[in-house]
Parts: sequence; C-alpha cells; structure tokens
Amino acid sequence: MGGSYLRAVAFLFGLLGLKAVEVLEPHHAPTAPLPLRWVTNLGLGIVNGILVSLLCASCFVLTAQGRLPAGFAPLPRLTSTPWVQIVAAVVLLDLLTYALHR
Repeated sequence: MGGSYLRAVAFLFGLLGLKAVEVLEPHHAPTAPLPLRWVTNLGLGIVNGILVSLLCASCFVLTAQGRLPAGFAPLPRLTSTPWVQIVAAVVLLDLLTYALHR
C-alpha cells in the first residue's frame, strides 16, 4: 500500500467525518443551497491543491538544483538537531496553513 493511497483514504475519512459533524451540529444556518456549497468548496479545494502542489514542486526542484539562496532555509541555522528541525517545520507549516485559511 503506497503513501498516496493512505493519504487519499485518510482525506476521504476526514471529509466524511467533517461532513457528519456539519450535519449533526451546524455552526450556522446555510446561506446557499447544499449542492452549490459543495461544488464551490470542492472547486476551491482542487484549485488550492493544484497551486500548492506546483509551488511545492517548484521549491523542491530549485532546492535540488541548489538555486535557492542560503537565507531561504532558516531552520538549519537555528538548530543542528534534525528532530527539532522537523518539529519546527511542522509547527511553522501548520501556522502558515492556519494563517492562509483565516
């Protein structure tokens, strides 16, 4: 079982779980019909996924080719411990994702 298969299954379970929460305990009254909301949200999710994938792929390629400036990757300068760098990167990426979402 590949990693992308597991990610897809986890995404679908998360989507179904959040839909169940939305149905059982809505945050507010709907402002648009359900089909329109689903089409809009799924469309935005697809566009977002494509843009983020392209951005990440571009960063990976530029990093692999050594074309990014040294200041672009500040985590290695903050600490030399790989595990601390991983935790810091996950926390920073989560904060960035939250900020972009808000």
